[in-house]
Amino acid sequence: MLTIIHSLYRIKIKFFLILFFLLIPAKSFAKDKAEAYYYYLLSLTEKNPKLAEEYLKEAIKYDKKSFYLKKTLILFYLQNEEFKKAEKISAKFGKGVS
Repeated sequence: MLTIIHSLYRIKIKFFLILFFLLIPAKSFAKDKAEAYYYYLLSLTEKNPKLAEEYLKEAIKYDKKSFYLKKTLILFYLQNEEFKKAEKISAKFGKGVS
């Protein structure tokens, strides 16, 4: 026979397990987003174009789904008159869009 205390205990255990399994992926996801944002900001403040390009690529590695970062890299190539790279990158990123 279950009492109220037993059922509350079961609810607490289930709640804890759900929270545990939901928060662990969220924490690593948040860290990746933070890293991407960090490298994006570094690219904005960097004077050396080669280093700024590397920072943008690094930001995209941490947030592969961000179209904004990809668009920024393409615009970076266009501004630096590297049209072949911009075309190559836009074709590569355009494949995932339907």
